[in-house]
Amino acid sequence: MNRPIHLELRSLDVRQTREFWSKVFGWMFVKHPGPVDYWGVSTGADDTPGIHGGLMTPRDGQVRCVPWIEVADVEASAADIVNAGGVITVPKMPVPGVGDLAYCAAPDGIAFAIVRCSTGK
Repeated sequence: MNRPIHLELRSLDVRQTREFWSKVFGWMFVKHPGPVDYWGVSTGADDTPGIHGGLMTPRDGQVRCVPWIEVADVEASAADIVNAGGVITVPKMPVPGVGDLAYCAAPDGIAFAIVRCSTGK
């Protein structure tokens, strides 16, 4: 626990982003069903070191890369984050097929997510 398990790319031009990362690194993108325009990113074979990710248009218009960190308890970790000077930017919410997720920022503004997986990664 408490390790990055997912890497979320946020782009204003999802098509261009898919083309770039596919061309340069051979990453594969698969559109996920649901109300959010979200693409799963396969960064390589499951039996090699590394993590997979996702791609979406940012809700706040800011381009960034957001690591997801797996935790045992989203609410307890959110409290720890706030107590250490960070902020919760999007409160805990259920993500179908994943688990509970909250978006956060460290005191220096670096964005990240905390997630408690209810299924496989």
